[in-house]
Amino acid sequence: MPLITTYMTYNEVRLTVGMASDELSDTYLASPVLANALSLAMSSITPNANMPSTGTLKARFDIVAAIAEASRTATEQKFYDLCRMYFIYSVANEVCISLSSKLPKVKADGKASLTRFSPESVYKDTVAAIADRFSSLASALTSFGSTATFVPILMAVVSAIVTGK
Repeated sequence: MPLITTYMTYNEVRLTVGMASDELSDTYLASPVLANALSLAMSSITPNANMPSTGTLKARFDIVAAIAEASRTATEQKFYDLCRMYFIYSVANEVCISLSSKLPKVKADGKASLTRFSPESVYKDTVAAIADRFSSLASALTSFGSTATFVPILMAVVSAIVTGK
C-alpha cells in the first residue's frame, strides 16, 4: 500500500478539496482507507506502450520520478505531471465521499465563529468538479500518448484548474 506522502502533500489534497488543516487533519489524510483508494486508483490504469518505461503505472511513475526534472524528456514530464494530478484527485475524490461528516456546521476559535447553514450544498459543486476531473485524468492516462484524445483532455483539465470551473 503506497504512502500518500510519497506521491503528494496533504496540503495539495486540502487545496484540491478546498479545506483547511483544521477541517481535514493530517491524521485523517494518513488513514489506510485513503492509501487503499490511491493504491486502487494506481492499479485501475492499464499502462500502454506510449507511456515511459515499463511495468505497472506505479512502477513507471516511480522510475520517471527518480529522474531529475531537468533531465526528463517532454513525454516523461507530461507523464509525471498527469500521474501526480491523477493521484491527488484520486485521494480528493475519496475524501469527498465522507465530506459531509467532516464539515463542521459551526467553526469557532473563541473570538469569532462561522456557521455553515448547509455544508453539503456548499461543497456540492466542488464534489462534482473533483469527480469530473478525476474521470478526465483517468481518461487522459488511459489514452496517454494519443494526441487525438490526450491533448484535449489535458487542456480541459488545465482550463478547469485555471478558471476554477
